[in-house]
Amino acid sequence: MDNIRESREEIVEKFKPTLEFLVRYIPWLEKQTGQTVSYSYKGDGKIKQSFSIPVYDSTLLTFVNDVSMTNFMDKNYQYVYTRNQIKTVEDEWKAIEKADIMHMGILCGIMSKYVLGGMTKSIYWKNGVEYEIFLKILKKTKEIVEFWDKPIASEEENELSFQGTGPV
Repeated sequence: MDNIRESREEIVEKFKPTLEFLVRYIPWLEKQTGQTVSYSYKGDGKIKQSFSIPVYDSTLLTFVNDVSMTNFMDKNYQYVYTRNQIKTVEDEWKAIEKADIMHMGILCGIMSKYVLGGMTKSIYWKNGVEYEIFLKILKKTKEIVEFWDKPIASEEENELSFQGTGPV
């Protein structure tokens, strides 16, 4: 058992600034539900045998970069999966739904899998949007923080101005 436990106030204080920064991505993530955020570039047809290169939406890459620099990242995210018997996307959804303020580590572990895991297998980034993992984690974290503290500015107030939301 952990000897060092954070109080509710410390947890809120830890995640609130991060959430205030990331909440602006919620409208974009909602719009991307059912949409594709990547495509494969196969060259201009000049070379007969070439391999395809995945190209990702610039907003997705900005989101991944922003999240990677927050306290959501846990390099030991595999232990969260083992400890909580999370094996499938459905298990991840259930864990996100059941998470509360004392289980923020689960949300961090799942977010880390899709962000840090994407550094080596970029399909995780696409799946994080496609399976709504990023969206569900941000919304759940917002719900938890707002329950224990005052409301965070609405997503519309913080929404990014997306001019070129197409692939890079």
